[in-house]
Amino acid sequence: MIKNLTEKVLAAGTMTIALFGLGGLTNANQSNIVQASAFHYLNKKHTYKPVGIVDDFDIYNSKGIPLYKANYDPDYSYGNPEADRADYLTKSEYVKTNGYKYINGHKFYHVAGRSVFDQDRSWDHYYLPAKDFSKKYNNLSNTAIYVSKKKLQTYNTGANTYEDLAAEILPGEYVQKGVPFEVGMSTINEKFVDIVTHKFGFGSLKRSDFKKYCKKAGPHVKSISSDGSYSTNASLKAGYVYWALSPKESIQHKVHKVRLYENPNKV
Repeated sequence: MIKNLTEKVLAAGTMTIALFGLGGLTNANQSNIVQASAFHYLNKKHTYKPVGIVDDFDIYNSKGIPLYKANYDPDYSYGNPEADRADYLTKSEYVKTNGYKYINGHKFYHVAGRSVFDQDRSWDHYYLPAKDFSKKYNNLSNTAIYVSKKKLQTYNTGANTYEDLAAEILPGEYVQKGVPFEVGMSTINEKFVDIVTHKFGFGSLKRSDFKKYCKKAGPHVKSISSDGSYSTNASLKAGYVYWALSPKESIQHKVHKVRLYENPNKV
């Protein structure tokens, strides 16, 4: 026991020296130096583990730099580094990782199946911050499954979330009676409620129609897409969706229970 205690004290002392050394390096006006740890594999076989579906998060290179900044071209972006940011965001991507590394003190997961062309014109690996996979971003409470008591007209409001743009709103498809659809509960439009149906995609219902004719579906009622992917109020509450992960699985209507991580501050 004394031996174990001595080893722990020595280990703690070594860690203190290491941390002090890193701090001294940073304070010596060398903040431009990337401090990266060794790569840590999840297992001895270096196999990949599913993380979940990731939507609208910045992609990073192995130096911990967001790619839209690393690849910033003022001639292309007209002086605006945010102009082509959308090209370097995850888009409902199913993420698997085989390990992680710490870059400047922050944990990053290496993501499978994709490499990126970095600004130094070399292929680099694709990384996502570990914080993107937190419970904060796995909160799907702003989405719920509803059904309508009658056939309702939808409208193509697009990005028109203010009343002064109401003149541009056009009629769209119809929500059918009893057919489940998803509702974005965080919509700020006073006249419309944003919805998603798996038949025609995004649309909006008049808020007056929604309040009068729509009700929240039961916990296990499925809102199903054409490839068999679906969600329920119970799965959304738990942060899960049931998703076909490949074209082959889409044809076979084979789905997996996976977590969905969404950026609440979408670009």
